[in-house]
Amino acid sequence: MESLGPKIVSEIEGRRSGRLADITGGLTASFVTLPKAMAYGALVFVPLGPDYVATGLMAGIISLAFGNLLSFRGGSPIVINSTLSLASLMLAALLAGLLERLANLPAEARQSLALSLLFLTIFLAGFFQVLAGLVKFGGLSRLIPRQVISGLINGVSVLIFLSQLPVLLGMPVGASLLDWSSEGGGWAPWNLLVGAITILGIVAGKRLPGPVPPVFTGIGLGCATFYLVQYLTGVAPGPLLGKLESGLPTPATGLAFLRLAPDFAGQLLYVLPYALGLAGVLSLWSLLFMASGDNRQGGRSNGNVELLSQGASNMLLACFGGVSVAGNSNTLVNYDNGGRTRVSRVSCGVFALAVLMFLGPLISHIPAVLLAGVLVVFSVQAIDPWSLRMARIAFGGGVESREALRDLCIMLLVLGILLGLGVLEAVAAGMGISLALFLLRMGQEIIRGDSNGTEVNSGAVRSHREQILLKARGRAIRLIEVEGALFFGTADTVADRIRQCAEQRAEYLVLDLRRITEVDATGAEMLSRMNTYCREAGQRLLLSGVDLRESDNAFLQRIGTLDNFEGHHFVYLNDALRFAEDQLLANALGSERYQSAIAFADFGLCRKLEAADVEVLRGYFHLTHYADGEALFFEDGDADTVFLLASGQVDVRVRVSNSADKTVQSICPGFLCGELGVLENRKRYGTAYARGEVQCYCMTQSSLSTLQRLAPDVAFKFLAGMSTELADRLAAKSRAMASKLYV
Repeated sequence: MESLGPKIVSEIEGRRSGRLADITGGLTASFVTLPKAMAYGALVFVPLGPDYVATGLMAGIISLAFGNLLSFRGGSPIVINSTLSLASLMLAALLAGLLERLANLPAEARQSLALSLLFLTIFLAGFFQVLAGLVKFGGLSRLIPRQVISGLINGVSVLIFLSQLPVLLGMPVGASLLDWSSEGGGWAPWNLLVGAITILGIVAGKRLPGPVPPVFTGIGLGCATFYLVQYLTGVAPGPLLGKLESGLPTPATGLAFLRLAPDFAGQLLYVLPYALGLAGVLSLWSLLFMASGDNRQGGRSNGNVELLSQGASNMLLACFGGVSVAGNSNTLVNYDNGGRTRVSRVSCGVFALAVLMFLGPLISHIPAVLLAGVLVVFSVQAIDPWSLRMARIAFGGGVESREALRDLCIMLLVLGILLGLGVLEAVAAGMGISLALFLLRMGQEIIRGDSNGTEVNSGAVRSHREQILLKARGRAIRLIEVEGALFFGTADTVADRIRQCAEQRAEYLVLDLRRITEVDATGAEMLSRMNTYCREAGQRLLLSGVDLRESDNAFLQRIGTLDNFEGHHFVYLNDALRFAEDQLLANALGSERYQSAIAFADFGLCRKLEAADVEVLRGYFHLTHYADGEALFFEDGDADTVFLLASGQVDVRVRVSNSADKTVQSICPGFLCGELGVLENRKRYGTAYARGEVQCYCMTQSSLSTLQRLAPDVAFKFLAGMSTELADRLAAKSRAMASKLYV
C-alpha cells in the first residue's frame, strides 16, 4: 500500500470507509424495517384466517429483501423499499372481496384462485408503474394535496387499530368488538396482558439508551411474558405465528395467476380498479420518500426512473409470492446511519434475505398477539401530526382558522370515505378531490419574475466601493417573485426554480410572497423543505412579503413553517434584499466595516472644501452616540437637525396602516440623514432608528443659521454639497426604478 503513494492510499481508504458506511446504513434500515414489513405483509392475508399468518410474514420478508435487491437501480440511491400500510389494506380488502365473490367454489379452490388474483393485481400494479415511468408521469405526485394524503394515512391508522383490538383481546376468529363481553364474546386476559406488555415495551423502549430499536424491546418483553405465563399456568396464552420455512422463494406460488380460471375477463375487470389504485398509491409514496431522501442528501433523483424500477420490482415480487412495496420513512434511517449510495439498498435487501433463509424457525415461535401489539403501535405512530396541528389551529380562533378548518374538513372527508365505503373508494375520492382543487386553483403561472442582484437592489445608500462590489458579485443574490396560489399544484414548480437558482451558485435566494393569494399545507411544507435544502448546501433562502397580520402568513407561523426561517422572513422586499446585500458585503469586506468612525474631513460633501473651510464647518457640528434601536428623530417631528453618519447604519421607517412599519431608506456611514426636512423646513416624513451602535455628527437648525450669518461662503458650499448628494440619491433611485428596483 505504501508504494502506491499517500494520495492513492487515502482515496482507497476513503472508498472503504464509504462502503462500510453504506453497508451500516442499509443493515440498520433493514433491521428497523423488518418488523413493519412482516406486520404489513401478514395484514394482507388476514381475510384467509390465522392459518395464513405465516404466509403473510414470509411475503413481508420477501418484499423487503427482493424489493430492495431488484430495485437498487432506481432513481434514488438511498430509498428503502418495504410494505406499505395503505397498500396492504387495499390488498386485504381485495382479498376479502374475492373470497366473497368466489363463495360458490370449494374452499380450497376458492382460496387458491383468490390468491392467484391477488398476485395478478400486484403484477398489474407494477406494470402500471412501469408504464407511468415510461410516459414520464413521475411528476404527477405533486398534484396530490397534503389534506388528501393525511386523510388516507389517518384512515388507514384507524382501520389497522380497530382490526387488531380483537386479536389483542384474544377473541375467536371472526369476532368483532361488538361481540366483546366477559361472558359471551370470549376473550383471553393473559393474551391481553402479553399484548399490553409488548405495547408498553415498544413505547418505553424509545427512552432506553443503546442501538436496539424499540420494537425489538417490545417483542423481547412480550415473548418473555408469553412463555413465563405458559410456564406458570401450563397453558399457552394464545397461538403462535405458525410454521415458517427457511429458504429461497421460488416463482411457483406467484406465477399461479398465469393459470387462471376460464372466466379470466370477468375477474380481470374486478381487479383492474384495485391495480390502478394500488399503482397510484405506491407511486405517490415512493416519490414522496424519494423527495425526502433527496432533501436530506442534497441531490435530486429522477422520479420516472424510480417508477420504472419500483414497477419492475413489484412485477417480480408478484411472481415470487411477495406483496407490493414502496419507499418508506426508513429511507432517512438509512441516510442518518451512513447510507449514501446504492450499496445501502443492496445491503438492506441482503440482510432481509439472510433472515428469510436462516431465521424462519425462530420467527415461528413468536406469539401472534405480539404482531397485533406491533400493528397497534404502528397505527398510532402513523397518525399524521400535520392533521393534529390543523385541528389545533382550526379550533383555536384567529384569522387563519378558516384555512385550517377547510383543510381539516377535506382530510376528514377522505378519512370518512375510507372508513365508511372502503380503501379503494377513498383513494378514488382522494384523486377526485385533488383534481377538483387543482382545477379551482390553477389559473396562472406561479413564477412572476426571476432576477439577480445586478438587476435589483434594496435602495440602501451605500459607498461607491460597496456599490462596485455589489455590481460585480450581485449574481450571488437571486430574487424569485411568485403570484397566485402556492398549493400542491404549483409548489413543485417553485421548488424546481429554487433548486435551479441554487445550482447556479446563488448564495442568497429571496422568495417574494407578497402577491401570493393562498398557501396550503403542501406549499408550506415545500417552503420548509427548500429551506433545509438551501441551508445544507451552504445557501440561504429568505422570504419577503410575510406579514403576520395576513391570514396565510399567520397560518405559516401557526403550523411552524416560519420557525425554520427565524430571522430570515421579512414583511417588505427591500428589507430582504438589504439583508442579502449586507451579508454579501460582510463576507467580502468584514462584518466590522461600519464600526470604525469616519473622520469629518472624509465625508463626501467635505472633499471639495478647503481645509480651513472644513475646520470652520466642523465647529458647528457635535458628535452624538446612539444605541442600537434608538431613534435619531421621529415621524412628524420638527426637522431641526441634520446628521452626518460616521459609523453604524440608520434605517428610516414610515408607518403603514394595517401593516408593519416600512423601511424606506437604509443609510450607511459617510452619508447625510435627515437633510430633506431641514432643506424644505417641514416635518419629518419618517422615524430614523440606529441599527447597531451609531455615531453621528449633528448640526442643529440654529447652528446652520449661525453658520450662514458668520461664514456665508462656507454655509453656501455646505448647502450645495447637501443638494448634490440629495440629487445623486434621487438620480440613483430613478435609474433603479426604471429598471427593476423593488421596495
